[in-house]
Amino acid sequence: MDYEYKSIFVGGAIEAQGISSRLDTAGIKDLVKSHGDSARLAGFATAVPGETEVFVRNTDSDRTKAILQDIS
Repeated sequence: MDYEYKSIFVGGAIEAQGISSRLDTAGIKDLVKSHGDSARLAGFATAVPGETEVFVRNTDSDRTKAILQDIS
C-alpha cells in the first residue's frame, strides 16, 4: 500500500529523534531522514550538518498536530 507523507519537522537530529519517539508511543508511523547522512552515503558533500527531517502519513496529520502542540 502506498502512502502520502508530509514533512512535520526540520531541524536537529536529537529533536527529531525525540519527536519520532513521541509519535511511536502514540502509534503513529513516521520516517526520519538525515539529509547529511543521505548525501554522505551517496558520495556527496554533506548538506547542512545535523539537518534531519521527520515525515508522517497525511492520514495521521491531525493526531500529529496534537502531539506537536503538546511537546511545545
